[in-house]
Amino acid sequence: MRITIVSLLAALLAACGAPSTDSSSSTEDKREATTETAMSETDRLNAWFEEKFEEELQFSPIQMTFLGRKDRYGELGDFSEAGAKAQALAQASTEATGNADAASGAARAAAAAATAAAAAAERTVAAADEAAE
Repeated sequence: MRITIVSLLAALLAACGAPSTDSSSSTEDKREATTETAMSETDRLNAWFEEKFEEELQFSPIQMTFLGRKDRYGELGDFSEAGAKAQALAQASTEATGNADAASGAARAAAAAATAAAAAAERTVAAADEAAE
């Protein structure tokens, strides 16, 4: 009985041994690529937010002063009807651009999720193959 338990434990430990470096390195490469893609998307989104915030801020020198910026320190905002229309037009174009970016961003997110799922499936298959050997 003890020999059977010992041999079973030895077989389990052998099956749980270190994975081959080839599958491990390809998995790590895929993880790094996914991480780089996520970081580049984050950087792209942050740059877009920064650009849109700056565009919005240009309509309000008073808000710039509140933020401590002295770019247009001696000016007041355009409170006329024409200024309000210009600001509304700029905001509408930002929303239209944002909606288009959101749609393409959703497609990129779906592609990234599919890539991650494929990598997970590949890891599962590799683990099953190693266990079978």
